[in-house]
Amino acid sequence: MPSDGVAGEHPKAVAEKAMLLATARIRDWQEVAVERDVRPEEIESFIAAQAKGHGIDPEQSFPFRVRGTLANYGMHVIAGPAPGRPPLVYLNRSGDVLAGLVVGIYVGPELSGITTHPGERTHAHWVNDDRSETAHLERWGNSRRCRPAAAERAIDREPRGSVSRPQ
Repeated sequence: MPSDGVAGEHPKAVAEKAMLLATARIRDWQEVAVERDVRPEEIESFIAAQAKGHGIDPEQSFPFRVRGTLANYGMHVIAGPAPGRPPLVYLNRSGDVLAGLVVGIYVGPELSGITTHPGERTHAHWVNDDRSETAHLERWGNSRRCRPAAAERAIDREPRGSVSRPQ
């Protein structure tokens, strides 16, 4: 899927352009059950605590993923250039419940405000189940039906309701 969030053919890697691009290649993910609902204002501390509890240093950057039901979300897509200032078109979407996959990066303090918005430690994108839509998540929580995952064990079958993170 192109970075503008519109379904279609993806450009070849050599033709990709981005103001910022963070990538990770994870072969194995460690799955962690979420026992309670997590409010948007708790999501970063929740991810850090889960990482630390499973042997990942939250002072170091790591990718994560969440599959299941998101709660209280807000997201946007920068759909392309437009006249005026700022010269971009934002397509905004928000709601109470949304299914899909969250892919993101939790960054160490030295990258906060560089790979994330100022004062934040995560940068995350939502992807729908058939991978035909995507958007940048500005605010999101997750339902206890989600499962976070971190890299360690392969979870190719990606059960519904999971969060993943690397080890």
